[in-house]
Amino acid sequence: MRRCVASQEWGCTGPGGGGGGRQAAAGGVYALAGLGVLVTGVDMIQIHPHQQVYFNRLVDRTTPESLRTHYILDPWTLSCREGLEFLRRRYPATRVYVARTAGIRWVKVTLPRADRRWLVMVPPRTADVTLRCGRLLQTGRWVAKSFENALYVRKVYNNTLVVVRGHVTVPERHRSVVTRVENTYWGIVSGRAVATARFALYTYPGARLLGYARRDCTARDVRAPFFVHVYPEEVQALPAARRRHGFDNRDFFLYGRGATGECWGSVELPAYGIARIHTGQYDDRGKLWETNLVEPIYTPLTMR
Repeated sequence: MRRCVASQEWGCTGPGGGGGGRQAAAGGVYALAGLGVLVTGVDMIQIHPHQQVYFNRLVDRTTPESLRTHYILDPWTLSCREGLEFLRRRYPATRVYVARTAGIRWVKVTLPRADRRWLVMVPPRTADVTLRCGRLLQTGRWVAKSFENALYVRKVYNNTLVVVRGHVTVPERHRSVVTRVENTYWGIVSGRAVATARFALYTYPGARLLGYARRDCTARDVRAPFFVHVYPEEVQALPAARRRHGFDNRDFFLYGRGATGECWGSVELPAYGIARIHTGQYDDRGKLWETNLVEPIYTPLTMR
């Protein structure tokens, strides 16, 4: 080690030299940078497989919806794949009809070939489930904070990133009887027939579900909405907004039509005691058909 001639001389390590201080400062910078990389890496591992949405710790990630209102967490909707993988695990032995969106079309090509055949993309009205993810949940009319009939929800930084919503809620033990994953015309008519009008009406053991099926459907049958007026045993069981009417309203459209002309649909019924159901179809000119489900037809069914 050479001797220092002046404290300002480059490489001086003797008394008054500055080399040791510079080395210490450089070491501190390296340590700080390494810590930053480590912290970010831990965050990305924790939110895998959605590490593309990570933020540094200077961004508020604790206030619900704060990120959604300032950033697009997943602009490419890559998180749709997690929703599809959930459906594949849940319904491994049957096809699933998923509402068609740009995000799903983009992600479908990344699935194994067998899974691409299992997934069928259809218009929303004929879908078993609706899958929303990424920017589809943050922009436009799809923004929502609560999700009725949600089968699966995934959040990142307190913001919903993936939602899989089922259109019909049926107890798991009865999904093989009738559900929109299985629902062909024959799946609907496998229930117990309780009335026949223009459509035959069916119920299913243990499920609060009313099915509608017709063999020879016309375009009018498919387009016209259904009305379902549910009269409770006790008016107080109704939502406050419906008590003055005396019945609950569960209008819906058909969601399936077969290649040979048959069509079908179903509606979920409330859990309270039901005294009577008045149902049918209508258009701009009035009611097309109507029927009532009353005692003793309806009472033996397990509706509570």
